[in-house]
Amino acid sequence: MWQNDRSALVASRRWAAEEQLFALAKSEHEADREQSCTYVKLFAASTDERIRRLGRRLERDLAA
Repeated sequence: MWQNDRSALVASRRWAAEEQLFALAKSEHEADREQSCTYVKLFAASTDERIRRLGRRLERDLAA
Protein backbone atom coordinates (compact mmCIF):
# COMPACT_ATOMS: atom_id res chain seq x y z
CA MET A 1 0.00 0.00 0.00
CA TRP A 2 2.74 2.43 0.98
CA GLN A 3 4.66 1.62 -2.21
CA ASN A 4 1.58 2.44 -4.34
CA ASP A 5 1.12 5.77 -2.56
CA ARG A 6 4.78 6.58 -3.05
CA SER A 7 4.63 5.63 -6.74
CA ALA A 8 1.55 7.79 -7.20
CA LEU A 9 3.29 10.71 -5.48
CA VAL A 10 6.38 10.34 -7.65
CA ALA A 11 4.23 10.15 -10.79
CA SER A 12 2.26 13.20 -9.68
CA ARG A 13 5.43 15.21 -9.03
CA ARG A 14 6.91 14.13 -12.34
CA TRP A 15 3.73 15.17 -14.13
CA ALA A 16 3.78 18.57 -12.39
CA ALA A 17 7.45 19.08 -13.30
CA GLU A 18 6.76 18.20 -16.93
CA GLU A 19 3.86 20.67 -17.01
CA GLN A 20 6.12 23.39 -15.59
CA LEU A 21 8.81 22.65 -18.18
CA PHE A 22 6.24 22.74 -20.95
CA ALA A 23 4.88 26.09 -19.70
CA LEU A 24 8.41 27.50 -19.51
CA ALA A 25 9.27 26.32 -23.02
CA LYS A 26 6.01 27.76 -24.34
CA SER A 27 6.63 31.16 -22.73
CA GLU A 28 10.22 31.22 -24.06
CA HIS A 29 8.96 30.33 -27.52
CA GLU A 30 6.38 33.14 -27.38
CA ALA A 31 9.05 35.59 -26.18
CA ASP A 32 11.36 34.53 -29.03
CA ARG A 33 8.52 34.96 -31.49
CA GLU A 34 7.73 38.44 -30.16
CA GLN A 35 11.40 39.39 -30.35
CA SER A 36 11.60 38.10 -33.93
CA CYS A 37 8.52 40.13 -34.86
CA THR A 38 10.13 43.21 -33.31
CA TYR A 39 13.30 42.66 -35.34
CA VAL A 40 11.26 42.27 -38.52
CA LYS A 41 9.34 45.48 -37.79
CA LEU A 42 12.56 47.38 -37.08
CA PHE A 43 14.15 46.05 -40.27
CA ALA A 44 11.08 46.99 -42.29
CA ALA A 45 11.06 50.50 -40.80
CA SER A 46 14.75 50.99 -41.58
CA THR A 47 14.22 49.65 -45.10
CA ASP A 48 11.28 52.02 -45.61
CA GLU A 49 13.45 54.92 -44.45
CA ARG A 50 16.24 53.93 -46.87
CA ILE A 51 13.73 53.76 -49.71
CA ARG A 52 12.40 57.22 -48.82
CA ARG A 53 15.94 58.64 -48.73
CA LEU A 54 16.77 57.06 -52.08
CA GLY A 55 13.52 58.46 -53.50
CA ARG A 56 14.34 61.97 -52.28
CA ARG A 57 17.88 61.70 -53.69
CA LEU A 58 16.49 60.52 -57.03
CA GLU A 59 13.99 63.42 -57.10
CA ARG A 60 16.83 65.90 -56.41
CA ASP A 61 19.00 64.33 -59.10
CA LEU A 62 16.17 64.46 -61.63
CA ALA A 63 15.33 68.06 -60.72
CA ALA A 64 18.96 69.16 -61.19
